[in-house]
Amino acid sequence: ATFTAAEFHDPGATEVALEVLQIVRETLTNIQKHSGATRVALTASRKDSRQLEVTVEDNGSGFPFSGRFSLEELDAMRLGPISIKRRVRLLGGEMTIESKPGEGSKIELHLPV
Repeated sequence: ATFTAAEFHDPGATEVALEVLQIVRETLTNIQKHSGATRVALTASRKDSRQLEVTVEDNGSGFPFSGRFSLEELDAMRLGPISIKRRVRLLGGEMTIESKPGEGSKIELHLPV
C-alpha cells in the first residue's frame, strides 16, 4: 500500500473530515475483503482551496463491470458501493469508478471542503 498527499490539509469541518475518513476506510476495507489485490495506492490532494481529490487504485479483481462510470451512471445502472455513493452525495461530491475485471479498479473522488 502507498499513500501520497500533496498540499493536503485536514478539511475544516469535523463532519466533513469524518465522512472523508469513512469513505477512505470503507474503500480500503472493500479492497481487502473482495479484490484479492496485492497493491493499492491512495492519493489525496487539493485541487483548489475548496476541493479535495482522493484516488484509490488497486490491482485486484475489479468490479463485476467494465468501464468508467460517474456517480449518476452507477446509480442508473444500480452498480457500485452503495454506502460510499451515499456519503459522496451527502458531501455534494463527485465520484468516478473505473473497473477492469481481473485487472483492478480505480475510484476517484472530488469532494468540496
